Amino acid sequence: MLLVIGCCVLLGIGLWDAYQVGSHVLPTLRLALGQHDIARQQQQLYKTVIVALQEAGLEADTYAREDLQIERRGRQSWVLRRHRLVLPAEVSWQSVETQLTHVLQRSPYHILARRTRQQKAITSVALTVGIDGAATDIFVLTQTGATASLMARPAVITPSDAVLQPPLARVAIVIDDMGWDLPMAQALLALDAPLSFAIMPQSPYQSATAEAVQQHGRDILLHLPMEPHGYPKVNPGQHALLSDMSSPELTAQLQIALKTLPMAVGVNNHMGSRLTENSQIMRVVMRELQQRDLFFLDSRTSLHSQAYQVAREMGVRAGQRQVFLDHDVQPEQISHRLQQLINLARKHGRAIGIGHPHTETLHALQQLIPELHAAGIEIVPVSHLVD
Repeated sequence: MLLVIGCCVLLGIGLWDAYQVGSHVLPTLRLALGQHDIARQQQQLYKTVIVALQEAGLEADTYAREDLQIERRGRQSWVLRRHRLVLPAEVSWQSVETQLTHVLQRSPYHILARRTRQQKAITSVALTVGIDGAATDIFVLTQTGATASLMARPAVITPSDAVLQPPLARVAIVIDDMGWDLPMAQALLALDAPLSFAIMPQSPYQSATAEAVQQHGRDILLHLPMEPHGYPKVNPGQHALLSDMSSPELTAQLQIALKTLPMAVGVNNHMGSRLTENSQIMRVVMRELQQRDLFFLDSRTSLHSQAYQVAREMGVRAGQRQVFLDHDVQPEQISHRLQQLINLARKHGRAIGIGHPHTETLHALQQLIPELHAAGIEIVPVSHLVD
């Protein structure tokens, strides 16, 4: 079976020598000038998948491919495709991912994002791959039954693990408005907790922040600007979704914003108190996220938000914020909000809080995180608390 996966990701290795010749050119320039023939490499990919499946003796319905949308950058245009592979129960996810990583390191392609999902007895891993930051293909490897526990990355197990008690509760903390202050991002990443980071599209340090977050293995969300009450006096920023846009305009604007963060595993709203109240517009948004297998975190900027409900109705993984940690940046108020988050997690088993890159928030987290560990409360990536 590893042969199948290896063949699936060869992705035009025969063109590697040509790629090396121009390796000193900036990656974005290579793509813009058309030095990577993405469409041709994708066609080669499709052929190798079919051949590999036939050689492995797998049935045709093991593999399915669907075209999602046309992507463009510079002279290049290609179709973003999703490939679905249903794997036998005995396949090791760890071996598959290791093989995939090794093969991609020797080709122009890279893994841009990794998402895992477990729903009842079904486990899936979605790997978004691309060239020079441009997503081209999404591989969704799905398995039922026996190996659901293999969804996580390999971990070192010690004898004492067998007697450890499960956490009393789990909390996720998302830091919004990232991309404006790189030193603050680095300070937050240094904390001993897997915080999640919602990055603003077209913020000045968007790329540098995303790269740093990726290196630490933390969740990246697109912090998507949406129309608030009070617009245009209250301006949500670039790439904002507005209530007077048509469905095609909303979709196009969302796609533009998503292209700025191809490694994002989910989306949450920046502002949006007016837009999230509109269930029809939320259906347009969720339809696009559903196609990309992205989750939606409702920041709950309006008590009348329809976003979470619409997402669940459409089968999009979703969560919603329970506590804003730092509406008031007074240290005692942030501490109070963090305690509120803990109490909700203990009551319901989980809770999601949203904070912002304030110095006061950083200091409060520095003090609280050791206390959470000691109390048996686990801080997890927000992707673990959406369903």
